[in-house]
This record gives sequence, structure tokens and C-alpha cells, in this order.
Amino acid sequence: FGILSANFRTILVWPGGLREAIKSAPGPQEPLLHVWLVGRVSKMSFCCFLRSFLQKYVGEQYMGNIDSEGSKLDAYYVADLNINYELKLKSVFKSIVFSALVNNIFDSEYVSNGYWYTYDDNWSDPNAITTIEGAGYYPQATRNFLVGATIKF
Repeated sequence: FGILSANFRTILVWPGGLREAIKSAPGPQEPLLHVWLVGRVSKMSFCCFLRSFLQKYVGEQYMGNIDSEGSKLDAYYVADLNINYELKLKSVFKSIVFSALVNNIFDSEYVSNGYWYTYDDNWSDPNAITTIEGAGYYPQATRNFLVGATIKF
């Protein structure tokens, strides 16, 4: 019936980029950001049709290294559906592949990333230092569609 897989991994995000690592036992050197990903890809082909159903679950995560509630992103689940049809030709072209992709088929509203900041305010009240926290979020697209055609020579 196709290919089915599931992956569990911890993603560690550093300023220099994205690194994957197996979650280790808790310790003082362990980074504070852990994002649990569960991915599943299901593919089925029949004759000239190929159907792919892609699912992803991402657990809650923090945008900063101090686990402030103001920097927490909620967990989310998103699924996409991709359908391809290949029309075999015996002319100038070998084939034409028609494709349709539906991203976020369940129309979920979610935030996958953002930014978090903190600073000390010592000018509002010269006798006190107040730590200010803030966050900005990048909401992702709800359901959207993409269609296309590829000509093979």
C-alpha cells in the first residue's frame, strides 16, 4: 500500500543554524529548547496516479533559552495532500505530469516560528530596573492550493 514512516527526534536550534540530535539525559549542558517532531508520509501509486499524504506534529517550544511563558509557541499539527497524474505521450514529449497540492488541508491556524526579546528598562523609573519581555509571531498560511504541469522531453 505504499511507504509509511514515523520519526521522533529532538531539534536543537542554535544561532548558527539547525542541528538534529538524539535527546540525551538531562544535565547542566543540555540545551533548553526541545521540539518534538512526529512526521508521517503515506504514498500510494496506481497506474499513472501518485498520491502522497504528508503529516507533521510539532510539540510546544520556546523561542528563547530561559523558558519564559511569553516565548512559548503552541504545539501544532498540519497535513498536506499531493496528487500527481502522468500522461505518457509518444510524440515530441515523453510525458506530461499534472500535479495538485493542497497545503494545510484541515485549515489549521498555527504559528511555527517567531521572535522573543527581553531588555532592562532603567529610564522610566531611574530608581528601579524593570525587565521587559516581548514576542512577535509569524502565523502560517491556512489552506492553500498549488497546481502545475511538468513536460518531460
